[in-house]
Amino acid sequence: MKIYKKLTTTTLAITISTFLFLPNTGFANASENANAEKDFIELDKSYQFESESLNIDYSDGSDYSNDYGTNCIACVGGVTYTVKTNSGPTKVSKKFVKYLTGSWAYSDKYTWSKSNSASATVSADLNLSAKDISSKLGVSATKTTTYSTTVSIPANKSKLSKLAFYSDFDKRNVTVTRKIGKVNSTKRGDHYSPRKDTYLLVSYK
Repeated sequence: MKIYKKLTTTTLAITISTFLFLPNTGFANASENANAEKDFIELDKSYQFESESLNIDYSDGSDYSNDYGTNCIACVGGVTYTVKTNSGPTKVSKKFVKYLTGSWAYSDKYTWSKSNSASATVSADLNLSAKDISSKLGVSATKTTTYSTTVSIPANKSKLSKLAFYSDFDKRNVTVTRKIGKVNSTKRGDHYSPRKDTYLLVSYK
């Protein structure tokens, strides 16, 4: 759903090596459904972490390696693909990735210790998958956050809530051209590649 009544977010940055946590009360149950309902009304304060890239080594410390307007050409299964960056990257802060708990519940806190991953996405069918576009552009396809200890996050037990995972992303508008012989198919849309900053938030219904 795209109807949001109220959204309040306060960011609390926490360095993994120096976290302060409330007492541990057990792990929250993970949800495998990344397309879970998004009809929350408000978000509690967020807990920020840094992730690691699984498949890209940025020796220069950058989050992306291709400049604006760069063309990338690849041949996949006899089909030639060209990926062109039209604009971006633009930082998108705290984009929803998935819920970490199942049903809405009245809870006074959530605890979490399992690793979480944020993967590249696209706004529409662009002839190539988000992962393949990331590869052609030389940007991250997946970033994973691990937690050195159990994170404990307080919640308002008078409201229905869930624990959710969010990440920052780089948004690029791209054009993907697929060429088979003399036949071209061109599609344009947005590509989102995950950045290093991720968040655990309590969302309320």
